[in-house]
Amino acid sequence: MNTHYFIGIPAQQTIHEQVHHYWDKLQLANHYKVLPGLADLHITLLFIGSIPEHRLHTLQQQLTQIAKHHKPFTLLINGISYFGSPPGPRVVYLATSPNEELDHLQNAIAESGLDVGIQSSNHFTPHMTIAKKRKSTDPIIIPKETFDSIPLQVKHFSLFSIHPSQTPKYTEVQRYEL
Repeated sequence: MNTHYFIGIPAQQTIHEQVHHYWDKLQLANHYKVLPGLADLHITLLFIGSIPEHRLHTLQQQLTQIAKHHKPFTLLINGISYFGSPPGPRVVYLATSPNEELDHLQNAIAESGLDVGIQSSNHFTPHMTIAKKRKSTDPIIIPKETFDSIPLQVKHFSLFSIHPSQTPKYTEVQRYEL
């Protein structure tokens, strides 16, 4: 099986308490098959999937240049939301407030992906998945709500490889300091 990759911003420990709060409050373990390990929490900037080694190397060079042209910034995690239908969302996540620096960084990364043949969605919703893959079709209520902002200092982004049968599932291949 080919290794799959993605580019993301790893979560910091400051968010762990909020993740535990919502896991418990919403009893997410009872409704979802996958609750990511705390070490795997991240905000995906670009899903790559499988990629030939020579294209991965080219992408890594481009990511180095992107990092040089972006400054560190603060991202605010400030809500809980979901993807999917209200009576049974397929993904529950922590949301961020709008952030121009994040949007510029993600756009630059997506464009570099296009240069090496990686197609990405035109719609970017920054989020940190805390539960996915429903266990049943029984209706559940997941509120869309805000909470006091938790700052996430973004000083770098990383290229990760995916290992579904391991814990943690994601391994940092390369870090790109802003």
